[in-house]
This record gives sequence, structure tokens and C-alpha cells, in this order.
Amino acid sequence: MGETTVNAAYMYDEVEEIRNLNKVEGFDPRKYMRVIQQEGQSGKYYLDVAFRKLWFRLKYPEGKIVKKILKLTDQVAIVEARVYLNKNDAEENFISNALAQKYMTADGQFGNKYVELAETAAVGRALSDAGFGLQFADKAAYDQMIGAVTECLKVSEGSDQVIIWLSKERAKKVLPASWNVTCGGMILEELTKILGEKNVRVVQKGLKV
Repeated sequence: MGETTVNAAYMYDEVEEIRNLNKVEGFDPRKYMRVIQQEGQSGKYYLDVAFRKLWFRLKYPEGKIVKKILKLTDQVAIVEARVYLNKNDAEENFISNALAQKYMTADGQFGNKYVELAETAAVGRALSDAGFGLQFADKAAYDQMIGAVTECLKVSEGSDQVIIWLSKERAKKVLPASWNVTCGGMILEELTKILGEKNVRVVQKGLKV
């Protein structure tokens, strides 16, 4: 098994909620991913938009992807893509959307295809936001983040339950009672440093997502 497959499999194998996200029997998107690497940079895993669309069609055969050109000139195209779980859903009932902007360039092969490139980029981003992407393939980043959060939770004891919610991936993991903490002060400050101010919440009742 190559390194690419091992790394991509990590979070799928470790977290059941992620493993079951948009699961389609007989279809494993990890088999179709590739590595993109620019000079001087580390490689990144990538799932071509064609395979994201295939995954979406397999999971939601009645779904639809709507593209809208917001701006078009002889130099630039701005496109919005929206993802719907059912073709009969109202216009405002999309589950994700994304914008993409591409410019005309002097590239002889793709320069004049800036409209198509904008459409493809918008669709790819919208599908990724809907959970049809390789959001879980980066083992190193995941390990680093989880390690920091774990160390932070270890120093606190209490009766407050901890819930990890990955909004982009639409996955939720409820930590067992042994991980309960006392919300407030230092632990909130530390979690905010790790995850960002908008990504840490304290609620009095069950978390609604």
C-alpha cells in the first residue's frame, strides 16, 4: 500500500463518523485521488472534480448541481455553484455553494477556457464543502491538531461534555464522560488559540447542528 493511500485512510479508519460520511457501497474515493506537488512545496492530495461529481451522483442520484455565471467579460469569469440533494429542492435550499474566479491568460492550451475553468473550480469547491472531497487525507495536520486539543483537555476535569463538530465535513464526535471538563477560563482560552475564536462554543443545552 502506497503512502498516499495510507495517509488518506487514516481519519477514515480512526473516526467512524467520518468513515460513514456520504458512504457509497462499493465506491472508495481514496482510490481515485492523486498528489499535486509544486516545486519547493509539500504534496497535497487531490480528488479530481469528475470523481467528486461521480461520488455525489452515486450518493444522491436525484440531486443536482446548479451553476450560475455572476460576471463574464472578455477577461474574467465569476461563477457560483450550488449543490442540492434533490432536483426538486427550492432555489434557496442548497446544502453548499462556492464561488470561483478565473482570468483569460496567454496560455495556449487553457487561457481562453477561463469560463470552463471557473465553472469546474466552483463545482469542485461546492462539492468539497458538501463532504465530497479529501478533507481527511492530511494525517500530519490532523495529528498535530488532535494532539494539541488532547493535551488541553487533559488538564481539566469536570462535568461538562465535549463535542467535536466538523462543520465542513458534517461529522460529529461526542467524547466519553472520561473526557468531561469544566468550561471556562483557561481551557476556553487555550482551545480558542488552537481552533480559532469562531470554532469554540459553550452551550447550556444539547448542541444543535
